[in-house]
Amino acid sequence: METETPTNWILTDALERLNIALYKLQHEEWNSWVDPEKLEDFILSSKYRFKKENILISASKLLSGKKYEYSNETTAMTSETFLQKTALIIADMVLKEFKTSEWMSYDQMILKTRDSLENPRLRKALQSRYRVGILDEFQDTDGAQYEIFKRLFLESNDDRALYLIGDPKQSIYGFRGADIGIYLQAKEELKKHKAEEISLNVNYRSVPELIRAYNEIFGGKSGKQSFFPILEQSIPIQYEPVFAPKENIKVLLSDKQKQGPIQIVRFTGKDFWNTQDAKNAWGQFISEEILKLIHKEDPFTYQVAEGDLYYVEKN
Repeated sequence: METETPTNWILTDALERLNIALYKLQHEEWNSWVDPEKLEDFILSSKYRFKKENILISASKLLSGKKYEYSNETTAMTSETFLQKTALIIADMVLKEFKTSEWMSYDQMILKTRDSLENPRLRKALQSRYRVGILDEFQDTDGAQYEIFKRLFLESNDDRALYLIGDPKQSIYGFRGADIGIYLQAKEELKKHKAEEISLNVNYRSVPELIRAYNEIFGGKSGKQSFFPILEQSIPIQYEPVFAPKENIKVLLSDKQKQGPIQIVRFTGKDFWNTQDAKNAWGQFISEEILKLIHKEDPFTYQVAEGDLYYVEKN
């Protein structure tokens, strides 16, 4: 089986092509999809101007191979589906571009690799060459990436090993179209293969004060409301308490301000914060905090153990 790939292509970012497609749709093609008399009403009622980033993210997930129950052909353009339909349209525009032009994205590389494994000779050759697979940061894996490793390591009668290392709580970052549903699906599939689940519950990076604060906030001890469990596809993601090493690796030596290990920041001045405003506010706050830590007379100072040696680390 051969994948249809131009011999000369230029690597591009999918979001960049989607931005261009959205601009083209707005200025040239919307009238072919929407009754001009209804367009302004659709834009206002859907708060389109504040949701462009959501549209681009949704479209990028479609380009990464994420399965979706709706399609451009079956979804009508209404005020309720305006944002959804817009994402479907620009995803189709860019997908056609990838198929017929010199552009190639990282996601398209992954999808072509997945599709090439339909070739039994290639799949068998790779399986004989690679006996062990390790997927770190597995919570950042999308469906196409997992499908590649699943075909190579799970869909075989030969003995081979697949190690998945990840933390579902970190899936909030949505790295490059990551899908927490894939993490949970893989976990259930590996149970059928009698895989062993190992929890790494000792935190060697953080000071004990911070670890205790995390457990207090996320462990459901702060009242009736708790961050966990999180229900994803009817499978709960629980918070597992973590522990500091028995022998403190990192000890707080000096902090004259006596601040708590976690600080809550509240921005005021606006009733509604769009994504860009929030990014700007956080960027300014973080940069100011860094300057304070660098220039204040008595910065946080820790003693860090490394075997029998100790050195001082200033944060």
